[in-house]
Amino acid sequence: MSNDEVASRTVDTRAILQATVRTYVQKGYLVMSQTENTAQLTKRRKFSLFWALIFVWTLIGPVIYFLWFATRKKEMGAYVEVDRQGNVQVTTS
Repeated sequence: MSNDEVASRTVDTRAILQATVRTYVQKGYLVMSQTENTAQLTKRRKFSLFWALIFVWTLIGPVIYFLWFATRKKEMGAYVEVDRQGNVQVTTS
């Protein structure tokens, strides 16, 4: 392998790395460090209200339901009365 071929491969590797890094930078990544053939990139995570609400709903929702259910009366009742004319009156509790 001649020196020109090695130099050509080195240039190609750098070009590929630069193109790849460029696409990630366009997506919001920051280059932390870079060598001839490696790059370290980072990206801050964004807060997602959607996933926060899903999290709250799936974890806290059942707790709220349990507390609501636990504080309700344990039994439900109905009092049925029929007067002399045949009218029915139902009282529930």
